[in-house]
Amino acid sequence: MFDKAFNDLILKEGGYSNDSTDRGGETKYGITISVARQNGYKGSMKDLPLSLAKEIYKKNYWRKEFENFHWVIAEFLFDMNVNHGYKGMSLILQNSINLLTKNNIVEDGVAGKITYSTAAKLDQEKLFYMLFSYRCKYFVDIAKKDESQEKYVFGWTKNRVWLIFAKIILENSKNKIF
Repeated sequence: MFDKAFNDLILKEGGYSNDSTDRGGETKYGITISVARQNGYKGSMKDLPLSLAKEIYKKNYWRKEFENFHWVIAEFLFDMNVNHGYKGMSLILQNSINLLTKNNIVEDGVAGKITYSTAAKLDQEKLFYMLFSYRCKYFVDIAKKDESQEKYVFGWTKNRVWLIFAKIILENSKNKIF
């Protein structure tokens, strides 16, 4: 499951980037220079090997709990953990659960055993649509808080939400998704 999620992530993250207005700063395959350094990489970001990026993603962003979900949700949670960090991903998941269960989960930004087990028991299609909706809101809220990030909202929602949704529909056009 991780390999598929990683391959799809790399298609969105692309190669080397060094946009001075992007809060991620210098990146390759979506790995920031600070994350690369924290993981022992000392070379130029332009030379970061894809194999090391894969190791970093698996170690830092993939969670074994994702494997308890339908692959669509597992990939979505992974992508959110990469882009929003563990706290952001956890809050989106917890908000989604609470909308579907009438506030049964503490929204503390720390997805633990209760959060994951509750989410895994929910109707996975409904959970996906709630995650999808809250993620769109998350992107908009970033831009509302920091005007310099407004220029990224369209790309974020297009690449991180709408293209994922379209891909899922196209891959499953003859079958029920969930």
